[in-house]
Amino acid sequence: MASLEPEVLLRLITGVANETPYETVDRLHKDINPIEGPTASGETTALFVSTLGIPNWKMTDGPAGLHLSTLGAACYPTDIVMAQTWDPQLGILMGRGIGIEMEFYNQGVILEPGMNIHRDPLGGRNFEYFSEILY
Repeated sequence: MASLEPEVLLRLITGVANETPYETVDRLHKDINPIEGPTASGETTALFVSTLGIPNWKMTDGPAGLHLSTLGAACYPTDIVMAQTWDPQLGILMGRGIGIEMEFYNQGVILEPGMNIHRDPLGGRNFEYFSEILY
């Protein structure tokens, strides 16, 4: 991405004037078929692999390790539990373990950690998130 010209990046984000909303969705989104590989959250488009050299990424949900729809993975403590240990080295070891599994399962992005979402009235998953709030 860093090697792309600013005009190309702008066109990737905004599209072109005659592009329909459906073309925009196709350009930026891809539905996952479980046969293509295990993932819980989705995958970016593969439209630009051959033309611009931008790889597509498979994404998996966190926060307690990889959440894969069809395969098992190690279960780790949630981030707030790790924070309560006050042990940065333990967090580093957990990150390395998750990274090894991501490589093994060919995942490019894990959707964690979550931070500062406690004030959102739609949150409901506060046990997963870091925050400066003490309660």
